[in-house]
Amino acid sequence: MSDIVATVHIAEHESLGYKLIKEDHIKCGNCNKKLLTVAKVKESPQKNYFIVKCAYCGDKSFKYLIEGKVYVGAADNLVIARCDTDYPTNQTYISNIEMEKAK
Repeated sequence: MSDIVATVHIAEHESLGYKLIKEDHIKCGNCNKKLLTVAKVKESPQKNYFIVKCAYCGDKSFKYLIEGKVYVGAADNLVIARCDTDYPTNQTYISNIEMEKAK
Protein backbone atom coordinates (compact mmCIF):
# COMPACT_ATOMS: atom_id res chain seq x y z
CA MET A 1 0.00 0.00 0.00
CA SER A 2 1.26 3.45 -0.89
CA ASP A 3 1.97 5.91 1.91
CA ILE A 4 -0.05 8.57 0.11
CA VAL A 5 -3.32 7.19 -1.22
CA ALA A 6 -5.79 9.33 -3.14
CA THR A 7 -9.54 9.26 -2.53
CA VAL A 8 -10.22 6.13 -0.52
CA HIS A 9 -12.54 5.20 2.31
CA ILE A 10 -10.47 5.11 5.49
CA ALA A 11 -12.71 2.53 7.18
CA GLU A 12 -11.69 -0.06 4.57
CA HIS A 13 -8.12 -0.02 5.92
CA GLU A 14 -8.74 -0.19 9.67
CA SER A 15 -7.79 -3.87 9.64
CA LEU A 16 -4.28 -2.76 8.58
CA GLY A 17 -3.95 -0.43 11.57
CA TYR A 18 -5.13 2.70 9.77
CA LYS A 19 -7.66 4.91 11.56
CA LEU A 20 -8.57 8.57 11.38
CA ILE A 21 -6.29 10.53 13.71
CA LYS A 22 -6.61 14.01 12.23
CA GLU A 23 -8.44 15.54 9.30
CA ASP A 24 -7.62 18.92 7.81
CA HIS A 25 -8.27 20.97 4.67
CA ILE A 26 -5.73 22.68 2.47
CA LYS A 27 -7.03 26.01 1.19
CA CYS A 28 -5.94 28.37 -1.55
CA GLY A 29 -3.57 31.06 -0.28
CA ASN A 30 -5.37 33.67 -2.39
CA CYS A 31 -9.11 32.96 -2.50
CA ASN A 32 -9.23 30.73 0.64
CA LYS A 33 -11.38 28.01 -1.01
CA LYS A 34 -11.01 24.42 0.20
CA LEU A 35 -8.97 22.41 -2.28
CA LEU A 36 -7.87 19.17 -0.66
CA THR A 37 -8.79 17.08 2.37
CA VAL A 38 -5.86 15.45 4.17
CA ALA A 39 -6.50 12.66 6.68
CA LYS A 40 -3.73 11.41 8.96
CA VAL A 41 -4.34 7.71 9.53
CA LYS A 42 -1.20 6.37 11.17
CA GLU A 43 1.66 7.78 13.24
CA SER A 44 5.05 7.62 11.54
CA PRO A 45 8.14 9.82 11.13
CA GLN A 46 7.18 10.42 7.49
CA LYS A 47 6.88 14.10 6.53
CA ASN A 48 4.35 15.00 3.84
CA TYR A 49 4.47 18.42 2.22
CA PHE A 50 1.68 19.56 -0.09
CA ILE A 51 1.40 22.53 -2.43
CA VAL A 52 -1.97 22.65 -4.19
CA LYS A 53 -2.86 24.67 -7.29
CA CYS A 54 -6.33 26.22 -7.08
CA ALA A 55 -8.96 25.35 -9.68
CA TYR A 56 -10.84 28.58 -8.96
CA CYS A 57 -8.25 31.37 -9.19
CA GLY A 58 -5.10 29.60 -10.44
CA ASP A 59 -3.02 30.55 -7.38
CA LYS A 60 -1.59 28.02 -4.90
CA SER A 61 -1.95 27.00 -1.29
CA PHE A 62 0.78 27.73 1.20
CA LYS A 63 3.15 24.79 1.77
CA TYR A 64 1.31 22.40 4.11
CA LEU A 65 3.13 19.87 6.33
CA ILE A 66 1.63 16.86 8.08
CA GLU A 67 3.61 14.04 9.67
CA GLY A 68 2.47 10.42 9.50
CA LYS A 69 0.77 8.25 6.91
CA VAL A 70 -2.04 10.10 5.13
CA TYR A 71 -4.91 9.80 2.69
CA VAL A 72 -5.84 12.72 0.45
CA GLY A 73 -9.03 13.56 -1.41
CA ALA A 74 -10.40 16.42 -3.47
CA ALA A 75 -12.70 18.96 -1.83
CA ASP A 76 -16.32 19.21 -2.97
CA ASN A 77 -16.83 19.84 -6.71
CA LEU A 78 -13.11 19.33 -7.46
CA VAL A 79 -10.94 16.51 -8.78
CA ILE A 80 -7.21 15.88 -8.58
CA ALA A 81 -5.99 16.52 -12.13
CA ARG A 82 -2.29 15.93 -11.51
CA CYS A 83 -0.02 14.94 -8.66
CA ASP A 84 3.76 15.06 -8.90
CA THR A 85 5.57 13.75 -5.84
CA ASP A 86 9.28 14.01 -5.10
CA TYR A 87 11.06 11.87 -2.51
CA PRO A 88 14.17 13.83 -1.46
CA THR A 89 14.72 11.47 1.52
CA ASN A 90 13.32 8.13 2.60
CA GLN A 91 10.86 9.76 5.01
CA THR A 92 10.02 13.00 3.13
CA TYR A 93 7.39 13.40 0.42
CA ILE A 94 6.76 16.66 -1.44
CA SER A 95 3.57 16.65 -3.52
CA ASN A 96 2.57 19.33 -6.01
CA ILE A 97 -1.11 18.79 -6.74
CA GLU A 98 -3.20 20.48 -9.42
CA MET A 99 -6.97 20.66 -8.92
CA GLU A 100 -9.72 20.97 -11.55
CA LYS A 101 -13.41 21.64 -11.24
CA ALA A 102 -15.46 18.44 -11.50
CA LYS A 103 -17.44 18.09 -14.70
